[in-house]
Amino acid sequence: MGRAGVSPLPCCPPHILGAMSLRGDLLTLIDPRAALNLPPADGGNRAVVGRIGEQAVGLAVDEVHDVVYLQSEVL
Repeated sequence: MGRAGVSPLPCCPPHILGAMSLRGDLLTLIDPRAALNLPPADGGNRAVVGRIGEQAVGLAVDEVHDVVYLQSEVL
């Protein structure tokens, strides 16, 4: 897909765009549109990053309108 800083992972389904380093954390970048048979992301370099425990994951998005930090007690 040609995203800067994203290393493709061999033998992965099309919705797994690759792996990248973000502030020293290794995360997997996912485009859920491919899994849902929707058109791919517009090619920009935007992602929403979430963390569950020690695992961080990035979701490719077209736009980010706001950034919100949630405390684990809220979840």
